[in-house]
Amino acid sequence: AGIDMTLGLSNYVYGDHLADFVASGAWPMSALDAQVTNVLRLYDRVGLLGGNRAKGEIATAAHARVAKQTVSASSTLLKNTDVLPYTGRGAVLVTGPGAEQVMFGGGSGNVNNGEGNISLLKGLTEALGASRIVRAESPGAAPELVVYAVNGVSQHEDHDQPGIALDSQQIAEIRALAATTDRLVLVVQTGSAVDLSPVADVADAILVTWFGGQEFGRGAADVITGKAEPEGRLPVTLAPIDSFPTELAGTWPAVLTRDEHPGGGEAKVPTAGALRFPTLAYRAAYQEGLLIGYRWFDKRKLRVTYPFGFGLGYTRFTASDLAVAPTGEGMRFTVRLTNVGPRDGSTVLQLYAAQPGAEGDRPDRILRGFAKVAVRRGGESQIGR
Repeated sequence: AGIDMTLGLSNYVYGDHLADFVASGAWPMSALDAQVTNVLRLYDRVGLLGGNRAKGEIATAAHARVAKQTVSASSTLLKNTDVLPYTGRGAVLVTGPGAEQVMFGGGSGNVNNGEGNISLLKGLTEALGASRIVRAESPGAAPELVVYAVNGVSQHEDHDQPGIALDSQQIAEIRALAATTDRLVLVVQTGSAVDLSPVADVADAILVTWFGGQEFGRGAADVITGKAEPEGRLPVTLAPIDSFPTELAGTWPAVLTRDEHPGGGEAKVPTAGALRFPTLAYRAAYQEGLLIGYRWFDKRKLRVTYPFGFGLGYTRFTASDLAVAPTGEGMRFTVRLTNVGPRDGSTVLQLYAAQPGAEGDRPDRILRGFAKVAVRRGGESQIGR
């Protein structure tokens, strides 16, 4: 299939089969030589051959800085009623199932069982001081800010999610807390879409941090306290505005019916060619065709709470002087971006191409380009693509 090297479960892909193919002449030695040459060429380019490569280091301070910056660069702020960034000096209540747990993917995503990962509780304790952090078990005085750490849907290779709903206990806890404060921040750890509609109306701020990795807690604390800003934009669509159904079928692409859910059909062993051994596969219809992701919701005119590409920041921008000019290979777009908010910050410009009169499974619009742009307070930038 054009692959020269496999890692991990290589025995599953090649194993003794490759040796048998070469021994029988089914796979020429010249072809194998070409594959090996490609691998060795890469090794040589990055200095793995010849013994001249310096010994590498892991878990360095530089690595930690990059990991922490990645958290703020990917964190997506969905709602904010001027609660964030938090600059107060009072007590902060940190609670929820994700307060001391750093979520990460199962299977290959489980590198070291999360050993050494920084939790949200630890990150906020370091940032604000232990004397200001209170827990649900013994809150003491009324907290100035309440941070509830949400655990979204778990992720794991080789199986599909049964759904995207939050569990009922978290929903009940969040709604109960909301009745006691007007400064409730939800910090959501999730690997993909999660239905936030049961709690979105009562939260004062919602920050999706995805799977934040080893520096999750420190990176999230930087965003909450304003040391860094949330720079992420949604790579998925989150929750229709109307009451979200418990059954995904018929509402979301790839789940038109229960039986069409990927992995939901019968297991089967497809026929194998002369150079391929049987592989276990599952029936998946994917009848949405080209209407994947946001294209599905656009085409079906489904209103959504948080659309693909959405995300807030800690400052405000205006766009002006949009110009479109033909070029030899297409079109060039230019726009002037001005930071009219209270602080330095960034935003993400997104360019969608509409298809007037698109019929059938043709998308109404398609994302054609995007750019993250940083502008100082009161400054402006001319962007061209």
